[in-house]
Amino acid sequence: MPALVLIGDRDRHVGGTGVHWEQSEYLLTHVPGARREVIAGASHGYFWQMPDVSARALLDWTADVESGAGLSRGSSR
Repeated sequence: MPALVLIGDRDRHVGGTGVHWEQSEYLLTHVPGARREVIAGASHGYFWQMPDVSARALLDWTADVESGAGLSRGSSR
């Protein structure tokens, strides 16, 4: 099943479960079919900081899944 790991490039927060960037790396390597999209210039609140960019990343990924294109494991834009 395809999966999207979406994260801001400034999301280096250390929470109770670890550093968000490291968690995204873990998901990318442990979830078959995962693809990472990095929102440049954003931190953990990328949906609020850059709503248009965030929405475009989701829409592009959804279109790729529907078409079967661009689903290589571990890719990052």
